[in-house]
Amino acid sequence: STMVEPFFVHREAIDRLSHHDMSQERTTLRLFVDICGDKPINAYGRADASAFLTTLRQLPVHYGKSPKDKGRGAAAIIAEADAKGVVRISDKTVKRHLTALSQFLRFAMDQGHITKTARDEMVGGHRFREERKARKQRDAWTPEDLKALFASPVWTGSHPIRRSEAGPQIIRDAKFWLPILALYHGARLEELADLYRRDVWCDEGTWAVRIVATEGNGESGDRDLKSDAAERTLPLHPELIRLGFPAYIADTAPTPDDPLFPDLKPQGKDKKRGTRITRWFVEYRKALNLYRPGVSMHSFRHTAITRLSDAITDFRQERHRDHLMGHASSGGSEGRTRYDKGPGLKAAAATLALLEYPEFSLSHLHVATSTMTALAFSQAAQEGLELMGRSCTRSSA
Repeated sequence: STMVEPFFVHREAIDRLSHHDMSQERTTLRLFVDICGDKPINAYGRADASAFLTTLRQLPVHYGKSPKDKGRGAAAIIAEADAKGVVRISDKTVKRHLTALSQFLRFAMDQGHITKTARDEMVGGHRFREERKARKQRDAWTPEDLKALFASPVWTGSHPIRRSEAGPQIIRDAKFWLPILALYHGARLEELADLYRRDVWCDEGTWAVRIVATEGNGESGDRDLKSDAAERTLPLHPELIRLGFPAYIADTAPTPDDPLFPDLKPQGKDKKRGTRITRWFVEYRKALNLYRPGVSMHSFRHTAITRLSDAITDFRQERHRDHLMGHASSGGSEGRTRYDKGPGLKAAAATLALLEYPEFSLSHLHVATSTMTALAFSQAAQEGLELMGRSCTRSSA
């Protein structure tokens, strides 16, 4: 246990691990000490790792999510789970705990407390139940789902506070925009929820959103991306233009450092904005009897990738799709994976425009182009944001 805090100093300072991931790793090490005892690092062996994994598989699926679990040992929690016959954690979660333990043992190895052979013997070669393939782990939205969702109060008129109730107001906030953005761009929720005014601009008539990793400040956390390929520039889908998203940006985020969704306050140690919308989206659909297990905000990504893949017709559009979705380029050659900086904005925009959803219509929410342009660029001109204003003003004219 004396190695734990130095390990997390290293994880934060050198590996730049998020607070969320460090919290998960702390849980792993706490469970390991609880199950295998607190001993010198070199006193553990493969039998300890095996006992650890065996015990983990007996933990209930909701372990750690209840305040009453705090301070309780694994044995007591497992005994209660046995009595209630609850579902246990998946082998995917067990494997994640082993990965976290492996990171800790690597640190111990680097500090000279164990050998590489000892570490490999402890964590290598363990077998896990095969999980469902990735494409089956989360469902996509069906046409019926989408039609029902976008005919619900947020997009047709709701109560100003109880958004699942029909009412007179259409409030264009994060709850309104983020499902639409996710569906028409296939981006991950946190990539969209944490956008700022500085991330949006117009290049000769083509609106674009920049998704990049950033370091946070006192009010916002770091924006970490899933991979190098996730750093990209997305053209705005034509439907977002018709819906007046540029005008919303100009009105809601007047200066470069303003968040596009100020109604989403950063939460947790990592100060993520997407957590709040995830919880709301579940409760909203449950209130309307639209909830289906396995379908979530991330399912919009699955749906967008599937629809766009069905619409494209050549290898150039496949390259555009991979870039738009933040995937490494298909094909595998070094020229494509290392040196390809992504397609031109207009070419990517033409491919993205192929993504359509004929099963529902948002035309009742469209904003007149002239009104939208005037709103967006009068604000841009006041700030002197040339990158955002001049080229689009020419195009609009």
